[in-house]
Amino acid sequence: MTIDTVEGTFPITVTRSVAPAGTGCLISADVRGDAGGLFRLAAPLLPALVKRSVGGDYKRLKRLLEKSAGPND
Repeated sequence: MTIDTVEGTFPITVTRSVAPAGTGCLISADVRGDAGGLFRLAAPLLPALVKRSVGGDYKRLKRLLEKSAGPND
């Protein structure tokens, strides 16, 4: 799945993929963006910030999926 931002601080494209892994799945993300203007100065910090943000997204998704799964699922 690929998502392109249409509004925001700077344009980014996130491509996420899901693959089977044992009894679960492995989710990966490829994030690409072009930091312009003042964000160009912060460019060295952006990969860590994006990684933290995407990691938080996956933790929330995991909690939601586990919460929605019934005891017999």
